[in-house]
Amino acid sequence: MADNETLKMLSTHPCYNEEAHRKYARMHVPVAPRCNIQCNYCNRKYDCSNESRPGVTSDILTPEEAADKIAYVRERIPELKVIGIAGPGDALANESTFKTLELVKERFPDLTLCVSTNGLMLPEYAQRLYDLNVRFVTVTMTPATRRYPRRSTAPSSGRESVSPAGLRRRSCWRGSWKE
Repeated sequence: MADNETLKMLSTHPCYNEEAHRKYARMHVPVAPRCNIQCNYCNRKYDCSNESRPGVTSDILTPEEAADKIAYVRERIPELKVIGIAGPGDALANESTFKTLELVKERFPDLTLCVSTNGLMLPEYAQRLYDLNVRFVTVTMTPATRRYPRRSTAPSSGRESVSPAGLRRRSCWRGSWKE
């Protein structure tokens, strides 16, 4: 059972709540360029404004630039409630992720923080994330090759668990392949 603090965060988190999706905003900041794995199909060198796929961004922000951009957006969009770090590499493979989380916690303590990761480094960093007020972690499972069954959109397993540090983890499958 979720505590009151978690229930309040869920009520304004557009990724986990359909009603919140219609009322509140989220923002992802690209501060994590490095990845701890190399999927055969991943190419982070190519950026095109006509596509949206994992591992691609036009710019990498420093932690300070990310905090300033959050402030800029928040002034214009007061419905901003959630800040996420989802790459373009793996969030936990970058110290800049943790510096960004520290700055956001300090400057915007009322914002909900979340991180997306492949999970390989999660046991090592779960407590650190919790201490930085990260309460939502998405663990993505992406196969390293196209050998696995292809789907145009892959369903989420919908499984959710709570780590020993108290972090909410939601497992999902991310991938979309067409030949």
